[in-house]
Amino acid sequence: MKTNWRNIGWFVGLTYALSWTLNLVIWLGGAYEGSLTAGLLQLQMLIPALVAIVLQRYIFRDSSIHVSHYQERPRQVLNLFLGYAGAQVLVVVLAILLPDLTPVFAVVGTLLGLISVIALFVIRARSNSAAFARAGLTLGRARDWALFSLLFVLYYVSQTALTAAFGLGTPVNVSEMAAELGMSSGAFMISGLIQSIVVSPLLIALFIAFGEEYGWRGYLQGELVRSGKVRGVALTGLIWGVWHLPAILLGHNYPGRPLLGSALMVVYTLLMAFVLGYVMLKTRAIWLVALLHAINNHTYQALTTLVYSPNDAVFAFGGAGLYSIAILAVIVALLLRDPLWREDAEHLKLSDNLTELPTVMG
Repeated sequence: MKTNWRNIGWFVGLTYALSWTLNLVIWLGGAYEGSLTAGLLQLQMLIPALVAIVLQRYIFRDSSIHVSHYQERPRQVLNLFLGYAGAQVLVVVLAILLPDLTPVFAVVGTLLGLISVIALFVIRARSNSAAFARAGLTLGRARDWALFSLLFVLYYVSQTALTAAFGLGTPVNVSEMAAELGMSSGAFMISGLIQSIVVSPLLIALFIAFGEEYGWRGYLQGELVRSGKVRGVALTGLIWGVWHLPAILLGHNYPGRPLLGSALMVVYTLLMAFVLGYVMLKTRAIWLVALLHAINNHTYQALTTLVYSPNDAVFAFGGAGLYSIAILAVIVALLLRDPLWREDAEHLKLSDNLTELPTVMG
């Protein structure tokens, strides 16, 4: 089956149009640091999956999950995500209209993530792994979740240690924040790291990260690797990187370095696309990749907030800094030695995975 460039064009065009419209709203608001910026950027993360699901479910009649011929139980997960995205939009709109209640709406947004994760596992318990695979919604094996999650956390811990070893930042003093809660600095730091690295990615941010990963790694990579794995993953990374650029120009990730930051972000996403793409090709588990995306975002943020903060986002290890990019390039070079990249790509579309190994989660 050949790559459907027309469908890809519709997906990329609509995803860019909707996402960059949100960036325009942030810009017109006059300040990147505005209280609603985080909420709008979270909505942007939902757009790739939202577009991919709507197009495949209702527009692309040749899609394996089109409503005309796909009615298996995992369709409830697709509907769940659409409902979750709609609810998050409503929360952000209400926060704009009622700014005094923004903290309340933040709690509501968090609860929506938790409820959605619970609903996901309830639906999975009432279905089976093959049905989830046919819908491109594989959860994956528990041991893969543990292994890859640990590797991602260890990577960022090592990057933070390198930033500290080379004196590229400042240790974070959490004593004042800890004292306000009646906790010791150590207990405050440990609880904060557990919350940010374990609890938030799994129970709160999973659906947010799925919003990107189902679109980029699930739909787009699944289509592009039909013309070659390395080429498909690289093109996915470039498209993913360019999608970030308006937010980078507004000050996201690289404050005060919009042009250099834009270039670094594209290189970073190209390399990270090979890391996440490798996990996707290896496990075919889109929910595992979504979890890794959430861990990737939350772990670095937690370490820089609670442990050691770099002085310059460009010249630092961790995140999308220049030195981390160099290390990621080495990691990608090693990953590309795996014979996996030379196997036939024809069967790699998400929904073509009809079977899974024993002891799976989904």
